[in-house]
Amino acid sequence: MAINQEFQKFRKLDFDDFCLLTLLADGHSPTKIAKYLFITPPAISHRLAKYATMWGSDIYDQKIPHQSRRTLTKKGIDLCKKMKLVLYFFMQLPEDFKFVSLFE
Repeated sequence: MAINQEFQKFRKLDFDDFCLLTLLADGHSPTKIAKYLFITPPAISHRLAKYATMWGSDIYDQKIPHQSRRTLTKKGIDLCKKMKLVLYFFMQLPEDFKFVSLFE
């Protein structure tokens, strides 16, 4: 049952979510992540709030005043390791497989 619930959470994520969490784990600031992903900083904050709702608010420590980087907790680090694995396996897929529509 727990594995199915975890799987359902991952199904709600898109490619940018995987990239965002991977970049966050690598120590990038939300502002730099926004630039890398071509989205706004408020969109990053919105996504981080979504993750906090999905996995609990303890995936990262709240931002300390005058500090732009967020610190991941143990739970956040574990989650980001899973994200990195997913991205790694996705990048190993052949090009023609990555963009095949399931509805063709």
